[in-house]
Amino acid sequence: MSGPSVPPPLSGSRPGAQPALSSRPWWARLAAAFALACGIWLLVKLLAFSIFGEDYSLPSHTFRAITTCLLVLVSLPLLLRWEHTRPADYGVGMNAGMVRGVTVGALSYLVPCLAAAAIVLILGLSHVEVTGNAPVVAMEGITILVLVILYEAIPEELIFRGYLFRVLSERLPGWATIFAQALLFCAFGAAIGAATNIDRLLLFFFFALSLGYLRQVTGTVFATIGFHAIFQMFAQWMLGEQWPALSLTDPHEWFALIALGLTPFLLAPVVAAVIVRSGRADR
Repeated sequence: MSGPSVPPPLSGSRPGAQPALSSRPWWARLAAAFALACGIWLLVKLLAFSIFGEDYSLPSHTFRAITTCLLVLVSLPLLLRWEHTRPADYGVGMNAGMVRGVTVGALSYLVPCLAAAAIVLILGLSHVEVTGNAPVVAMEGITILVLVILYEAIPEELIFRGYLFRVLSERLPGWATIFAQALLFCAFGAAIGAATNIDRLLLFFFFALSLGYLRQVTGTVFATIGFHAIFQMFAQWMLGEQWPALSLTDPHEWFALIALGLTPFLLAPVVAAVIVRSGRADR
């Protein structure tokens, strides 16, 4: 039985790459999305400084999170309309697999992070002290999680592992797509002032590499949203002085390097692949 005919790829796609979704020039699509990201974060930063001042405060953080997420959710569909595509074309379809994707991404970070954290703490290389009661700890954790979902996880992933990842995959093989989106993420971090030294640039790069591979393995941006959210929650909670319910003593930065960064960044795609394969085997 013959299947439905497949339309030929639009001009500009490369052999072995995914078909081009739009007749708009690929470089114009990349430039538009990257400029959109930089413009939104810089605008929100400027507004927050003018309203709340440059010092950290919870109202300022909340303003940045809500405003950034809203601007991305409003402007990104306009970009898709310009090139005549849909969110589902970029792995952002609202369907039953959305929750599963977020769960797979969250577990992909959480499992290796907790395993590495247990080893570091058992060896006495670092120490974590709970300084608040259970309701305080729970409320602080929920607050951080909501803020990072709105400020980092959703808007950054929709643009970089959603839109830009798919556009790059029309011109490049998988490994090069992962590498290229990581470089763009580093450039974004430098442009908005979030990665101003080599250590921060390396963090952005290896974090984006892990997210890119996770996007490749799972095929959905919702997995990278889950991974991004849990990483940011633990990193800000453990390393941020503004969240006192958990206190981390990490004189040689073993916890930060091994538990929060290196181990989950390396193993998350492996964990995701195991979960995805086991899910397929159960069907």
